[in-house]
Amino acid sequence: MPAAFQALRRAANEQLISNWRAMKPATSLSVGLAGALMYCFEDASSGDPDPQLQSLSKVLLEGLVDALACEPSAPSLYGGIVGVAWLFDNYRAQLHALNLSLDISAFLDEVDGLLLEGLCNTWMGPYDLTDGLAGLGLYGLGRGQQTGDFSIAAACLKQLVLMRRIVEGCPLWLIESRHILDENVVRQFPDGQLNLGLAHGIPGLVSFLANAVALGVEEPQTMELLENAVRILRKYRVADSEVSFPGWVGPDAPRRQAWCYGDPGVACALWLAAKATNDVALLDEVKSVVAKCSALPEALTGIADGSLCHGSAGFALLLHLLSINAGEPAWASSACYWVQRALDQFECHGLVRLVPSLPGRVDGHNVSLLSGTPGTVLALGTVFGRYSKRWCKFLGVASLACPAS
Repeated sequence: MPAAFQALRRAANEQLISNWRAMKPATSLSVGLAGALMYCFEDASSGDPDPQLQSLSKVLLEGLVDALACEPSAPSLYGGIVGVAWLFDNYRAQLHALNLSLDISAFLDEVDGLLLEGLCNTWMGPYDLTDGLAGLGLYGLGRGQQTGDFSIAAACLKQLVLMRRIVEGCPLWLIESRHILDENVVRQFPDGQLNLGLAHGIPGLVSFLANAVALGVEEPQTMELLENAVRILRKYRVADSEVSFPGWVGPDAPRRQAWCYGDPGVACALWLAAKATNDVALLDEVKSVVAKCSALPEALTGIADGSLCHGSAGFALLLHLLSINAGEPAWASSACYWVQRALDQFECHGLVRLVPSLPGRVDGHNVSLLSGTPGTVLALGTVFGRYSKRWCKFLGVASLACPAS
């Protein structure tokens, strides 16, 4: 393991230990205690765990349980109680090792019941991966693998059918303006936005639907929805640009190469779709997209920091996963380049300049999973083989049927 990575890991661990209380009362995977706990669990499963993180794990879990009892939590994979349930479902052994009197099965059953109750009514939330049906569907598929009951995933599929709109003769899904936080973007898209990013748009749907097809859930309805979503991405791919998939259809779209927006995240979703449907032509299209984005000069990538969400760590991780799937050494070399760029940023500027500050925080200590230093260490460490790929499932970039892919 490179010395620069070990130094980054030590600094990130110390930062988390000193600053985790700033997360409270947030419980979420993306910016809260659940994400910090997952980071600690991955460290515990590595060959060289940090004893201080193991001590912190119990404190984080106690804080998480207390926060859940005091604060209402949204039905969201990234921002709410579903993310906590995902963590508990995927890291049971680590939870049991903490020796807390926590009935994991009862908690999961309660969350599943609340989810099913909400999905039986008209869904008023978004369809996306982070806060909507795609993320809930991924959670439901994982629960189905554990219990044999895929009713949550099936309910999400039914809601997706109801949410489709016909625009210029094409059935598609839009992000409604009430779910867009940026007022400037709302003014541009008063009737809804066609989003092409993995975190908030059609690729997140593709990831859920491809996994559902691979697991044989609700076919042929699932296949029809997947084909519809893939058609949308194919239609709006920009073949003669350095960025094949801008963040959305319309003006001022993000044009970065990252997990949240850009070609790497879209490529991971389309790869899952191609494998689930045995679509050789789509595989070739994905390879073309990845070959182009992996060879882009750094100045054209739009990457300005080392975060998992929209920085060099996320780009490196996705190129690494895609290179394993496709057996493409050139993509692996590009992944290594972006790993080194993140490490260079840390060595030159330290943690404060490595990742962006959280909104409302001026101290520079971002210990959230998605945009902070724990996510950066997890992503880079996964490329080095230190951590498992289990945690990548919630990113929508991994096959649930074959988690190593």
